Amino acid sequence: MQDLLLAYTAIKDEYPANIILVGSGEEKSKLKGIINFGELEDVYMVGFKNQTELPKYYAVADILVLPSELDPSPKTLNEAMNFELPIITTNQVGTAPDLIEETESGLVYNAGDIKQLTEHLKKLISDKKLRKKMGRTAKKTLDNWSIEKDIVGIKKALDHITHAK
Repeated sequence: MQDLLLAYTAIKDEYPANIILVGSGEEKSKLKGIINFGELEDVYMVGFKNQTELPKYYAVADILVLPSELDPSPKTLNEAMNFELPIITTNQVGTAPDLIEETESGLVYNAGDIKQLTEHLKKLISDKKLRKKMGRTAKKTLDNWSIEKDIVGIKKALDHITHAK
């Protein structure tokens, strides 16, 4: 979340937005410090929310930013995509290559690259039509997933591994 706050600090005057940080953890005081230092009055920390409470946050969102440095399979991506949200996430999110069609349903940046994240934020904050288009594509991506397609993918991966030797 630190990356998101630093990126937003750089563009907040030209690209104003409301940012809601959902969750809590060890970096809470550090994030509060960045918010205070950067005078980020439009950033709200709502703390941990039970899974039953999350839909209302997805419903009011325009973009989901998941700036994880390491997260093999966050369910947050799937949940947000079901709400037709375009995604901005890092190359360190394990399921990103499977779920995110670059520039179609979301944008992926190199973890820790604040400049790249800043550019992605500017792009989506400033273009409502693009956000809507990416959100619809994100939802269609999930709608096309099935157990049968998962099995076909696993078989292809196993076939590739066994023939690569």
